[in-house]
Amino acid sequence: MKWNGLFVFVCLMLSISVGCGGATDDDIFTFTFEGAVTPTSSAETLISLRMTQAARDIPLNNVAVFLSEPGKTIYSMEFELEEDINGDGKLGEGDLLSISEPANIIDETHIGKELNIELVEEGEGNIISTLHEEVWVP
Repeated sequence: MKWNGLFVFVCLMLSISVGCGGATDDDIFTFTFEGAVTPTSSAETLISLRMTQAARDIPLNNVAVFLSEPGKTIYSMEFELEEDINGDGKLGEGDLLSISEPANIIDETHIGKELNIELVEEGEGNIISTLHEEVWVP
């Protein structure tokens, strides 16, 4: 009988640990780059991000985009929802987000260097979570 009790206990612990860990569907956000320009151009849009996968739609006032060079300053970028596939005014799957510079921070010295683009969400209680991160080389 001791074995049965131990077996039930082990099965219960396994089911709890397996059921509680890992990523959820709410964690799935990916984007691809579209329409990138060289940092020397005078275009307003530096790069566009196409949401290829989005677990849910996110209100734009909860979204931020950061750009950084490894080990250097992190810049908060300006953005606009250029294409809203379902017309709900939120960032979701299939949508296109245009990213622009608040000042001339990306220039010819960045050509060929890896820059990190990070899409983040501010959730309840001002908790910031990274939705997706990619390396861009202008």
